[in-house]
Amino acid sequence: MTDLHTEQRDRLAALRHRLDSCEAIEKPEEWLRPKAVQSLDAIVKGDAEGLTAAAAKRWAKEIRRDQSAKAQALLQDALPALAALDAELVNGELRLKANGAVVIDSVFVDAKEAGQILVNWKLTAKAFSGQDRIEASELTDSLRKLRMTTNHALAKQVDDLADELRKTETSIHAKESALDALCYMLFHLTKADIALVEGG
Repeated sequence: MTDLHTEQRDRLAALRHRLDSCEAIEKPEEWLRPKAVQSLDAIVKGDAEGLTAAAAKRWAKEIRRDQSAKAQALLQDALPALAALDAELVNGELRLKANGAVVIDSVFVDAKEAGQILVNWKLTAKAFSGQDRIEASELTDSLRKLRMTTNHALAKQVDDLADELRKTETSIHAKESALDALCYMLFHLTKADIALVEGG
């Protein structure tokens, strides 16, 4: 197990090193929360009749601030203490999970960017996992701040390292599950005991 954890640590470090070489970009808030937060342009177009351009912009910023605050509060409520976060990509949709439950979804990405964004999100999920209190605003800011590259060689290295990391983590999970099962057997735990130990 020590070798696998060392391998995981080294691959994570190699991934971070390569991502640090990529261009930093920040996606808009409506990209991350398309159901809850509108762009300023969409707000102004929707219901700003009779307002000057400056007044419409101020009004739209206030509406957006309210939308953002509501979305943050909902996300904060969905983030349990010590949550294990993970990101997944399903049919072009990015999702963030907390203890297996989806807490952010409907983030649709271009196939060309999907792999790099997923790697960014997985690293962010790892960084926030296990905290006593995950601050929703810090988490969403981190999810929107991405490191991307158009350098094909660098993008391939990131993809390859991400694949190797996934394999390593799958091996770690399998070995940990086998150790858990052995402990349960040694201590003659019932299904109810096991559910209690695993927090279920």
